[in-house]
Amino acid sequence: MTKTEFLKKLQEELEQGMAPAEVRENVEYYRNYIEDEKSKGESEDAVVNSLGDPWAIAKNILESPGGQGTGGGGYYEDPYRQPADYTQSSDRDQEGPKVHVYNFDAPWKRFLLVAVVILILVGLILLITGVVSFLAPVIVPIFLVILLFRLFGNRR
Repeated sequence: MTKTEFLKKLQEELEQGMAPAEVRENVEYYRNYIEDEKSKGESEDAVVNSLGDPWAIAKNILESPGGQGTGGGGYYEDPYRQPADYTQSSDRDQEGPKVHVYNFDAPWKRFLLVAVVILILVGLILLITGVVSFLAPVIVPIFLVILLFRLFGNRR
């Protein structure tokens, strides 16, 4: 889904239960959010997909205490679509809905991820070499005896 499609669907859903000025404010908030994330290097598709379904966002906004909908407030979770990296609080203040996206765009986050992967690999290598060095004094003689029986055992 493109940014334009996302914003159009969001606007259509919000217009069903909200004043035009508030609809514009919310649509502008999401337009700015998408542009900010794109300026950080994210693709438009990735940003729009991380936000989730515009229908669910509109329902959240309309049912929140600051929304104009008739819902009782609270937080709505769409059981069919809930991205792992998307959270939205039911308590909205004047700035608009809160959206937090987890990513590894910062260089230090990438470095930390690579360091953790390397540490895990080194740990596995150390574990395997430790087990082999512990069992080698037993396994090597057994292997040699089996090899000798196979080599010289078939001579009749």
